[in-house]
Amino acid sequence: VSMSFALSKRLLEEFRPYVASYNLTAVCLGLVFGAMDGPRPVQTALGDKASKALAAPDSDASAASEGSAAATALASEGISLDANSTESPWDKAKKSAQHISDSQPQELTFVRQFLLTLPGIDLALRLGKRARAIGAPPTALLGAATPALGMPLVLYLIGGYPSGVALRGLYDSM
Repeated sequence: VSMSFALSKRLLEEFRPYVASYNLTAVCLGLVFGAMDGPRPVQTALGDKASKALAAPDSDASAASEGSAAATALASEGISLDANSTESPWDKAKKSAQHISDSQPQELTFVRQFLLTLPGIDLALRLGKRARAIGAPPTALLGAATPALGMPLVLYLIGGYPSGVALRGLYDSM
């Protein structure tokens, strides 16, 4: 175990510049995509009072309309919430699952995932090649690859993307 840990540490030290640049790239991508997706300011011809009222609707009205909005969205997709429907539970489940997979969060679209993981694929190949060259066991490679390849996604989702959205909101409020 100690040899595996020592080899993991050695791999991480050798690839520190690559890991750091991958982490920085993930944060920058998160900032850019978060700023692009950030909320736009509400502008109306009625003035500032109406803009504030539209931006923060009444909580009772929004709670009541939330359920009807979800039902309307499902109905537009052909998914019936009626208990007397002739559709089988299996078909309802399939349609619901399809609807959920189609409504993927914007921050995790296929293109964005591809851009985020492309440097990681290169890093993983280099790590594997180097681990094989120094005779590291698979546990050492796992110990080095997990933080090196897992942190960029965490930094993107928890650090970069929300910060980009916040910066967009701050910019728009100025």
